[in-house]
Amino acid sequence: MLKGLEEFNGGHYFACHETLETLWKGLSGDEKTLVQGIIQVSVAYYHLNRGNTKGALRLFDRALPRIEPYLPTWLDLDLAAFFQAIRVERERLASQGPDLPFIASPPLLLRLKAP
Repeated sequence: MLKGLEEFNGGHYFACHETLETLWKGLSGDEKTLVQGIIQVSVAYYHLNRGNTKGALRLFDRALPRIEPYLPTWLDLDLAAFFQAIRVERERLASQGPDLPFIASPPLLLRLKAP
């Protein structure tokens, strides 16, 4: 999980997706749902970087309900701040319209304490 978080925080969204998907495949239950939401946020930012605003918006819409049940924290992750930042980003994107260029402001997926 730590490698995926570092990739996300470094803006390496496709790599994050690949790393977390490997983890996700071995999970079950609630953890699987949350990790899937984080993967979807990562892929949304990957799409934004490639100009696919419609795809990013759809992924934000799928990710937010998967993350929300785990607020405010899960393990040592500050999900509340992450969730709020994603929600704001999603609203900015939706209000702008899907056909205009969009400058993303991705949040960091912050750890509350050192491992």
